[in-house]
Amino acid sequence: MSGARWQRYADAARRPISAGPVETSVPRERETGSASGRPETGAAIDGRGPVPGAATDALGAVPGRRGSGRSKGRRRAELQRLVLKHITPDPAAAAQGETRRLDLRLGLAALTCWAVALALPHAPPGVSLTTAALLLGAAGSASARLLLPARLFRTGLRGTGRRQPKNRPSPERGLKSRRPPSDALNGREDGRRRPERRRRPWLRRGNGGTGATAVVLVLASCTGLLALMVGVGQIQRFAGPIGGAIAAEETITARLVATGDASQVQASQQFGGGPRFHLKATIVEATSAGTRFEAHTPVLVLGGPEWSGVRYGERLRASGTLVRADSGQAVAALLIASTVPADRTTPPLDAWVSGLRAQFVLALAALPPDARGLLPGMVLGDKEHQADDLEDAMRRTGLTHLLTVSGANVSYVLGFVYLLGSAVRLPRWAKAVAGVASLAGFVLLVRPEPSVLRAAVMGSIGVAAVLSGRRRASLSFLALAVLMLLVMDPWLAANYSFILSVLATLSLVLLGAACSRWLQRFLPVPLAHAVAMPMAAQVFCAPVIVQLQPELALYSIPANVAAGPVVPFITITGMIGTALLPLLPGLGMLVLNTAGWMTLWVAGVARWFSELPLAALPWAGGPLGAAGAAAAGLALLWGVRRISVGSSSGSNPDSKDGSSGNSSRRGGHGGANSRRRVLRLACWTAIPALLAGSGVGLLVGLRVPSGPQTSWDVAACDVGQGDGVVVRTGPQSAIVVDAGPEADLMGRCLDGLGVERIDVLMLTHMHLDHYGGLDGVLAGRQIERVLYSSAKETLPEPVRASLQVHGLDAERAAAGLTGTAGAVDWAVHWPVENSAGLSENDASLVVGMKLRVDSGGEVRMLLTGDLEQEQLPKLARRLGPDFAVDVLKVSHHGARNGGTALITGLRPAAALISVGAENDYGHPAAEILSALRAAGVQVLRTDQLGTVLLDADHGKLAVLTGS
Repeated sequence: MSGARWQRYADAARRPISAGPVETSVPRERETGSASGRPETGAAIDGRGPVPGAATDALGAVPGRRGSGRSKGRRRAELQRLVLKHITPDPAAAAQGETRRLDLRLGLAALTCWAVALALPHAPPGVSLTTAALLLGAAGSASARLLLPARLFRTGLRGTGRRQPKNRPSPERGLKSRRPPSDALNGREDGRRRPERRRRPWLRRGNGGTGATAVVLVLASCTGLLALMVGVGQIQRFAGPIGGAIAAEETITARLVATGDASQVQASQQFGGGPRFHLKATIVEATSAGTRFEAHTPVLVLGGPEWSGVRYGERLRASGTLVRADSGQAVAALLIASTVPADRTTPPLDAWVSGLRAQFVLALAALPPDARGLLPGMVLGDKEHQADDLEDAMRRTGLTHLLTVSGANVSYVLGFVYLLGSAVRLPRWAKAVAGVASLAGFVLLVRPEPSVLRAAVMGSIGVAAVLSGRRRASLSFLALAVLMLLVMDPWLAANYSFILSVLATLSLVLLGAACSRWLQRFLPVPLAHAVAMPMAAQVFCAPVIVQLQPELALYSIPANVAAGPVVPFITITGMIGTALLPLLPGLGMLVLNTAGWMTLWVAGVARWFSELPLAALPWAGGPLGAAGAAAAGLALLWGVRRISVGSSSGSNPDSKDGSSGNSSRRGGHGGANSRRRVLRLACWTAIPALLAGSGVGLLVGLRVPSGPQTSWDVAACDVGQGDGVVVRTGPQSAIVVDAGPEADLMGRCLDGLGVERIDVLMLTHMHLDHYGGLDGVLAGRQIERVLYSSAKETLPEPVRASLQVHGLDAERAAAGLTGTAGAVDWAVHWPVENSAGLSENDASLVVGMKLRVDSGGEVRMLLTGDLEQEQLPKLARRLGPDFAVDVLKVSHHGARNGGTALITGLRPAAALISVGAENDYGHPAAEILSALRAAGVQVLRTDQLGTVLLDADHGKLAVLTGS
C-alpha cells in the first residue's frame, strides 16, 4: 500500500471518537440499496478509491469477518488504536485530543468548599451551623426540583385517560412493527449516521432548567456538609469545662493521645538554651480546679528534651498551661508542659510500628552521615536525623519535598504492587486487594497523620485515574480528593502542605502533558518527560513557596531532573527492606543499605547545585512576592511554548512531500536555530522576570532585615537556672540585665538577637546565676556602661578580671539613678544608699523601664532581680500607689520567698519567669503560680517556651518565642 494512501487512512482514523463518526463518501454507482444501508466491500475513503484488502462500512471502519458479532463502534475504535500505534510518529501528539478537554464539573464545588473551609473556622460556631442549615435546605429543594417533575409527569400520563394516537402500534403487532424503515436506520436517507449529541447529564436542557438545578444541588450539598463539619468541630473542641480552662489559660493535668511524633523546634538553639520539642495531641480527659472532665480537644504540646521520645499513638499524662490558639488554627490551644510525660502506654499495633521504625534507623548505622539522614526521610518521612548543612542544601535546591511523604510515594508503592501483580498474572480484583493492603501498611508505617492521609488519597486517586484509562477525568479525581479531605478535616484548607500538594497535582493535570509536548520539539522524549513535571510544579507552587521562605531556588528544575530517576528506586527498595526487617533481618539490612547508598546521589546533587552562584535568589514575600514568582513562571512557560512553535513551524527541505520535519531533534541547522531561539527567548522572558523578582526581594530584605531582630522589643533569654533579660534600644543595641550562669548560652542569645552594642550592662547582684555568663556578653560587643549592686564591698574576682580584660569599669548603682538609651528610659528603685546589712538577694537592683514604641504608646517594665519578700513593703512605699507596669520580671525565678505582694499590687499584664527546666529548687513555686493565675497575669516561662520575645506595638504586647 502506498504511503500517501496510508496517510489518508491515518487521518481518517485519527479523528476523535467524541467528535462523531468518520464520514465516508460512497459513489452512487456502487451503492447497493440494501435493507441495512451498508455499502459493499471496498468502499472509498475520502472519495479517493478503495483501500485494497479493506472492507469499509458507512462508519469508516473496517468490519470484522461475518458473524463476528462485534459492534461498529468497537471495530472503529480498534482500527483507530491500531493505526495510531503503527503509523503515528508521536503517540503523545495523537492522544492530544483525548486530554484536550477536561471535566470541570467538580472543580467549582472544590473551589467553593475550599473558600468556605478558609472562612468559617474564623467565625463563631453558630455561623457555621446556620450556613450548613441554609445550604442543606437549598440542597433539599434542588433535589425535589430534580425528582418531582418527572414523577408528576409519569403520574399524570397514567391518569389522564387520553385517547391513544392513531398511529400508535397495536399490542398484537409486537415489537417488530416498531422498527424504523430501513432507509432511516442511521437517521438519514443516504444511509450515513447522524452525529450523536454528546450527553451532558449535569447540563441537560429540559423543563425548568435541570442543569442549573443540578449545579445548585452539588454546590449546596458539598458546602453544606463542610459547614456542618466545621460547626460540629468548633463546638466539640470547646465543649464543657475545657472551653473555660482555655479561655482562662489555666494549668491543667490532662490525659493525652499523641497524634504525631515529637519533633524538635527548628530555632530552638538560636537563642541558647536546650532544645524544645512540639507534639500534636488530643486531650481526652483533664482535671482543672479539682474537677475531672472529658474532652476531645486538639492541642500542640510544647515541652523540653524529655518529650523527644513520644511517638504516635501513645497515651500519656502531663500537666501544663493552656494558651488559646488563634481562630482558624488546626489546634484549639497550646499546652505548655510543666512536667515530663508520665503513665505512658502504647497500643500493640502502634508499638510494633514504632519498634519497626526504630529498627529501620539502627539498620543504617554503617552508612555515611548523608545516607543516614536522607533515607529515613525519603522512605518514612522522618527528618530528625538530617544534618543542618544537608537540610540547607536541600532547601536551596528545591529538593525538600523528597523528604516528606507525598502522593508520589503512594504512587510508587501502588504502581510497584500493580506491576508485580501483573507479572504473576493476578486477576484484577486480586491486584486491587493487594494494592489496598499495601496502601494500608504504608500509611501505618509512615504514621496516619493528616499529611499522610492526604498523600494517600491523592496518590490513590491519581493511580486509579491512570489505571482506569480515564485521564480526561483526572481533574475530577483531583477535585473529588479535595472535597473528601476537606470534609474529613476542614482545617486542612489553610495548611501549606495541603495547598502545595493540590497545586503540584493540578500542575501535572493541566500542564504536564503540554509541557512534555513542547519540550519534545528540542529534547529527547525521556528528558522532556523528566523536565516537564518539575517545571509545571515549579510554576504552580513557587508563589506559595516564597511565602514560607522568601527566596527562589534557581536550580530547582535541573536539580529535580538530576535526582528524580533514583527516587522511585529508593522508595521501593526502602519499603522492601523495611518489610523484610521483621522476617529476615540480615537481608532487610542489606536491601536498606543498598537504598542508602543510592541516596548519596541525591545528597551529591543537592550539595553541588547549592554551591553554584545564585542558588537561592532573595525574593519578596507576601502578595508582591507571589505575583513576581507567578510572572517568572508564566514567562518561562511562554518562552518554552514559543520555542516549540518555532521548532515545529520549519519544514525539512529533504522531505519530498514538503511535510513538516523535526530537524531540531535530529541535529543539523535546526538544532542550532533552536539553541539560538532558546537563548533569545530566555533573555526576553524568564531572565527579566527573575531579575525583577529577585531585585524586589533584595530591596525588601535590605529595608527590612530578616530574622527575629525585627520583631522584638524585650527578650528573656533561655539561660537555664538564671537571669538574662535584654531590652532593645536600637537596631543593633540593647540594655542587658544580668548575664546568666554560662557564657555560651548568653552569647548565643545575644548573637541570635543581633545585639552588637550594649548601652548599659546591669548586674543586679553577685550570684553566679546572674554574672556567670559575663564573658559571653562582653565578647565581640561594644559596652558603654556597666552598673552593679552587691552586699559586699568588692566585686567577685571573675567579674573584676573579665571587666579588666575588656578595659571596663563597673559603677555601683543605687535608688534614684536614671538614664536614657535610645527609646528606653530607665530608673533604679532599689537598693537605697543606707541598705547596709542586706543579704545578697535583698541587695538586688530593682529597675523600672519605659519603652516608647514608634507606632505609638509605651510599655512599662519592672525587673526585680532576686529580691525577697521581706523588703517588698519598703520597695512598695518607694514606688508609690500610682506605679503601674505591663511586664513584671518575677523575683528569684518564681521562688516562694519572692512573695506575692508585687503581683497582687501591680497586677501586670504579663510575668516573665526566667527558670531552668527540672531545676532542683522547685522553681517556680505553686504559690507564686496560683497568685499569678488569680490576678489574671499571663505567665511566660523560659523553661517552657525557651527564649521569650515580646513585641510592643501601639502599647500592646505580642508574645513571640524564639524557640
